[in-house]
Amino acid sequence: MRSAAYSRFTANTLVKSGPGLLLTATVTSGSSAATLTLYDGLDSSGAIITILKEATTNNTRQTHDYHSPVAFSRGLYAEITGTSAEATVVYE
Repeated sequence: MRSAAYSRFTANTLVKSGPGLLLTATVTSGSSAATLTLYDGLDSSGAIITILKEATTNNTRQTHDYHSPVAFSRGLYAEITGTSAEATVVYE
């Protein structure tokens, strides 16, 4: 049986080092639009896996549920922009 983990954050962060699978990503806007960029790497110099944008303000969400998990090899790094924005990433 596979076991997923999650990370909830409001600032740029290394979600996981080493290989894994991305299952779901959600970005929630705060008082301004929000963008979540996920990289295959230990920082923002890695290859971009996905970019989620939420153009609406006041706690609206943009979620992407990957029906087939997306593999990453070096790590999973998240970069988030937007005032009071938050994100949640589910991964293995």
